[in-house]
Amino acid sequence: MRKFMAFTAAAICFGVMCGSALAAQQIHKSLTLPAEFIATITAAGCNDVPGPQITLQTQQLNLPGLTADVIFSNMIGSQTPQDKVHVSRVVFPENQQVSVPAQSVVGALAQDPFMWLQLTDASGKPLTSEMFLGRCSQGQFSASAVFDLPVLADGDVTATDCTSASGPAVSLEGQATLHPVN
Repeated sequence: MRKFMAFTAAAICFGVMCGSALAAQQIHKSLTLPAEFIATITAAGCNDVPGPQITLQTQQLNLPGLTADVIFSNMIGSQTPQDKVHVSRVVFPENQQVSVPAQSVVGALAQDPFMWLQLTDASGKPLTSEMFLGRCSQGQFSASAVFDLPVLADGDVTATDCTSASGPAVSLEGQATLHPVN
C-alpha cells in the first residue's frame, strides 16, 4: 500500500508584509508516512552455546515520497485571498528505498527458541505488532510490515523583493528527518 503525503506551506507576500518579520516564516511539522519494511532473517546455532545467532539480511524500508506544496496568494486589505498559485517541490522522491545494513544478534536462550520480530521507535514504542517468525531451527524467514513512520519536517520560507515589478522572490529551504527504527 502506497500513499502520497503532502506537506503544505502557505506563503503570503504583499507590499506591507515584505521587509517585516512576517516575510520569513519557520515551519515545523510532525507527520507520519506509510512505510514498508521487508527483511530476510536467517538463524544459526539454534542448539549451540551461547545461543542462536539471528541475522537480519536484505532489509529494506520503502517510503512513498514527500512533497512540499507552497501556495501563493495576493491579499487586498482584509478581503479574501485572490489568484492562488500552487507550486510543488519534491522533498524526496516517491518509492524511495532506504537500505538498512545487515545486523546480527546472539542470545543466550533455550535450545531452538520461538522467534518474533517487532519494529519500535527510538524510545521503544511499538511501530508494528509482533510478527511470529517460527522456531529458530526453521533457518530462514521472510518478514514484512506496513507501518506509520514518524517524520519531522522543518523549513524556512523567505520572501524578498516584494515591491519589485517582476514580483517577489520566495524561497523554501528545509529538510525532512526520519525518526530511527529499531
